[in-house]
Amino acid sequence: MVREPYWAGRARGYLPRLPVTPRVITRNSGGSQVASWEYGTNPHWYWDTTSLPYGTYPLEFCARSAGSVMDNDACYSAFGYKLQAAVTAVTVAAAPASPTVWKNNVVLTATATGGVLPVTYKFSVMNSQGTVVDTSPYTTTNTFSWATANVPPANYTVEVRASSAGSGIDNEAMQISSYQTYVPPPDNVALSASPTPPQTARPIVTFTATAAGGIAPYYYSFRIKNGGGSIIASSGSYSSGNSFQWDTAGLAAGSYTVEARAISTYTWTDAQSVLQTMTYVLQVPSVTGVTLTPTPASPQAPGTTVTFTAASTGGTAPLQYRFRIKNAGGTVIATRAYATTATYAWSTTGLASATYTTEVSAKSNGSTLDNEAVGTMSYPLVAPVSSVALSASPTSPRAKGTTITFRATASGGVTPYQYQFVIKNSGGTTVATRAYGTVNTYAWSSATAGTYTVEVDARSNGSNAAMETYKTISYKLN
Repeated sequence: MVREPYWAGRARGYLPRLPVTPRVITRNSGGSQVASWEYGTNPHWYWDTTSLPYGTYPLEFCARSAGSVMDNDACYSAFGYKLQAAVTAVTVAAAPASPTVWKNNVVLTATATGGVLPVTYKFSVMNSQGTVVDTSPYTTTNTFSWATANVPPANYTVEVRASSAGSGIDNEAMQISSYQTYVPPPDNVALSASPTPPQTARPIVTFTATAAGGIAPYYYSFRIKNGGGSIIASSGSYSSGNSFQWDTAGLAAGSYTVEARAISTYTWTDAQSVLQTMTYVLQVPSVTGVTLTPTPASPQAPGTTVTFTAASTGGTAPLQYRFRIKNAGGTVIATRAYATTATYAWSTTGLASATYTTEVSAKSNGSTLDNEAVGTMSYPLVAPVSSVALSASPTSPRAKGTTITFRATASGGVTPYQYQFVIKNSGGTTVATRAYGTVNTYAWSSATAGTYTVEVDARSNGSNAAMETYKTISYKLN
């Protein structure tokens, strides 16, 4: 290569004001002359080093005045000029490779080609504006640890320079590459509500989000959407607060969608967020209680049509009622779906004598719950006594004062039967009675002569009917 040696500039500084003619001699390390430039008026000399071996070359500079016949007026032995092999290329590898998560330490490793050992390296990291954010001086160490936590996540330029040992050149080879650091979104975000849904009142609901993964500190955003997908409440832009209060006063009953988004530090868009949703149900005020009234009252014989009437408290009209009839095993044998009618007529035709359970469920208009209140009652069906026979011992007539035993015998219905005895005089006035009981005999003694009517009433076990059948006979006392 051809270059102007450094000494030429220095030599020019020694030129006198009078015209001078310089001469330059270049020798190798053994003292042999390898190049020269004889006297002339041009103070510049260009030395072609292309074919020379690497080494140190002493330089000699002489000068004389114009017209002088002297060999020289003055000479100067300049410094030795060194020729050596230059680094021809340098590459750099990064571990981990780009892109990497912000805050990871990145190790840059340079590898030089050519040059004279030991090769020296210089590393620099620059931001997008070209400002150096991290650097190292020239050293023989070919690695550099870059702490990415010291700068924001972004795209950076990594530069490595390499020079041979002893080289005075800032760089003989240079490599430039791009490196990106980024912040990953959180792995997930948990979302909770207080109070928990569903709610019948219109409370202020507090939603709390908790992010995990990514890089803290986290930032959160909340949105509430109605059933049509329109945003009806929002926390606005992302902030460090992880809770949001939603005032539900005045809102219609229905299902609302709650969205919570979380992002890592240094990120500010939905595209870099993690999303969690939940459904929050607002209900109308609930029914607080419901009761049943049957007509006729139980028990009744199978075949009777029983009308149940529901009465509720609380809730929002028009209230809805559902009726179910269950047998003793709990199986539903009759039902009426939800409707605003509070009555239900139950036909018991064909049913066996047994105790049945009637259940009524009630809820407010617009409620999505299965029920808000439930009322139950037992209703027994009892088959009636079909007939009853009545006899007296001793038989009529008898003298007054005689103790007569009346015996009743029922059939049909449900045992043990219940019997009631009533004795009336000829004027129809009750003179003796025995209340219902399971004993089928009644002993009567009277001191008044006359003709009496004896009546026995019979009913099945469990029946509260006044009677299901009866029998009368006349009995005369003399």
